[in-house]
This record gives sequence, C-alpha cells and structure tokens, in this order.
Amino acid sequence: MFVEESAWLRDHLASLPLASAARVLDIGSQSIEFRTVRQPWIERNIHAPIRDRGAAIVNVDLQDAPGIDVVADVTDPGFDAAAVGVFDLVLCCNLLEHVTDRETTLRNVRQLVGHRGYLAVTVPGHFPYHADPIDTMYRPSPRQLVSDVNAIDSEMQVIGRGSVGCLDRAYYLSRKSRVRRWVPPLRWRTSCALLQRR
Repeated sequence: MFVEESAWLRDHLASLPLASAARVLDIGSQSIEFRTVRQPWIERNIHAPIRDRGAAIVNVDLQDAPGIDVVADVTDPGFDAAAVGVFDLVLCCNLLEHVTDRETTLRNVRQLVGHRGYLAVTVPGHFPYHADPIDTMYRPSPRQLVSDVNAIDSEMQVIGRGSVGCLDRAYYLSRKSRVRRWVPPLRWRTSCALLQRR
C-alpha cells in the first residue's frame, strides 16, 4: 500500500458516521509486523484512527500469522460469509489484482458488508507486475473499479473515488531491489473507491 493511498483512506473514512461500536473487517491485512513495521502507515493512517473511534477491527488473511484474527479465503466459490459475519466497514485493499476470479471474490466480499455498511476498495491503477503469488495485471481506473463493484451489486452507492499518485520516494528508495530504477518517473497510481450499501 502506498503512503498516499493510506492517507486517501484515512481522510475518506474519517467522514463516515461509524458508531463507536462499529465492526470493521480488513481483508488481506497481512501480519501485524507488516502493518506496523514494514508499512507503518497502515497502522498510523487506517487502523489507529478506526480504533480511536471505538471500532473493533477484525483482520482476515489467507495465511495464518501474528495479528491475523481469521484465516479465510474470500476467493473460494464455497466461501462461507456467515462464518465470518457482517461488518459496518469492509476494507479490501490491493487484493483484486491477485485473484483470477474477481467476480466471485467481489461477490464474497459484498456478502460481508452489512446493511448500510461501507466498502473501501483499492487496487493498482498503474504499477509494475508484482506476483503475490500471482498478478493478473488488473489495473482499472477509479471509474472502472466502481463499475466492476456495481456489476456485482448495483445497490452500492459511491461515496468517493479517486486516483492516488505515489509521491513519497523515501520508502521505495530504501528498498534494495530493482524497484530503484523505476523511482525517478514515479508514475505509480492506485485506484480507490468508497461505497455504501443501500
């Protein structure tokens, strides 16, 4: 997740009228080490402000790791949403480019959003291939991302959408990889959308 992407989410989520006892689900959240050390802006900009409002966050991932509350595969056609529950806010960030069946995944994610609940979705809009373990190169514009979500449920109302550029070079320059040679143009972008179930 880009720092700027987390800031976009922070700003848009801050305006939501979440109750103090709101239930929040973070799908594909990775480990607590990832959220607090490798990409600390996830904790700082997204999780901490949500918890400060009194909401409880449930972290879901495909792999069991410290900080993961529920191990589940939301891409599975047999996914049992009832076993996970429904939530006031569902975060689905940087997941859709790593699944071969987006329709099934989005349908499963949609089942986790409670009545009048919110769904925040982000996905790379312009970014190099990055297998985790696969990358389908799904790179929608914000408009296309909303269209793809609405194809599953036309009752989802758009609260906000946007394209966020990567402007903070510090994180990427500090990495020891071939990423360094991509940094000068820095044309990476993330497509973001926040929707509400009617």
